[in-house]
Amino acid sequence: GGLIGYCSSASDTILDCYSTGKVAVGCPGAGGLVGNHSGGAILDCYSVSKVSATNTFGGLIGGDFGGSVGNSFYDTDSTSSSANGTAESSSALKTLSTFTGAGWDFTNTWSLGGSINDGYPYLQAVTPLPVELASFSAKSAGLGVSLKWTTATEVNTNGFEVERTTISSQQSAVGKQESAIGNLQWTPVAFIKGHGTSSAPLTYSYVDRSLNAGTYSYRLNQIDNNGLSKYSTTVTVEVGNAPRVFTLSQNYPNPFNPTTTIEFTLEKDGRVSLKVYDILGREVTTLLDENRSAGEYQRVVFDGSRFASGLYFAVLEAGGKSLLKKMLMLK
Repeated sequence: GGLIGYCSSASDTILDCYSTGKVAVGCPGAGGLVGNHSGGAILDCYSVSKVSATNTFGGLIGGDFGGSVGNSFYDTDSTSSSANGTAESSSALKTLSTFTGAGWDFTNTWSLGGSINDGYPYLQAVTPLPVELASFSAKSAGLGVSLKWTTATEVNTNGFEVERTTISSQQSAVGKQESAIGNLQWTPVAFIKGHGTSSAPLTYSYVDRSLNAGTYSYRLNQIDNNGLSKYSTTVTVEVGNAPRVFTLSQNYPNPFNPTTTIEFTLEKDGRVSLKVYDILGREVTTLLDENRSAGEYQRVVFDGSRFASGLYFAVLEAGGKSLLKKMLMLK
């Protein structure tokens, strides 16, 4: 047999086992799980082995002469007959309902999903942690936050849910410790798909845009293909403090349809105008014409729903200086 040659003692129990090895023998009684079964019980087991023998053979049990079999399966795509057990196709043996319907324990004993064990069920006891997180960092990027994390290894990873919370000035004053932010309301902001199983380091990134000035904390909810999850440690970052320089950032998104965001900073307080021109140099709208403060990231939204697709120009003027950015609207 692929797992056991002979099972003959009435007191023996084969429980929560599987076999995937090829079985080829020149004598009667060859099974992917048990060759000859004449006593004991086989419970919650399966075999996907390809079995070849002289005469009596089976995907789960070669020759069955006694004992009992319960909730145990063999793969009919690998083996044409079996002395005992429940016959299922390869696709059925990779489907969770096949086993949960038979009462298998997928909370404490078994797991299924991803590329582990070729898609067949596997035992949790021999499964490494889904994700070994090597690093997780956050960096302010204008009125947004750039997140970056690296995994050393991944097993059966579905993905990473990025969660954010806002830190008040009182919590920020006590050092942004875990105890200060643990009871806050976390909001999911994105889901980044994982790579399933990998033994090589992998790097992920996400930019959380269009925030207001303030202090934010982030964490990752690492989710595997079985629905199990684990939270990472938190990272905290301040957003909104800007250098006193005259800058105009590239709009985002770009191309856009029909709205896009434009951010800029000022060298000093004063009057500022932000206008949009078409490809012929005609002014199509004035987005801003008022006093604004330096030392802060400024944000304006351009709504192009009233205009045709094409190339436009955002022109920022302040303190006798001007800056220009190209914007492409595709409807």
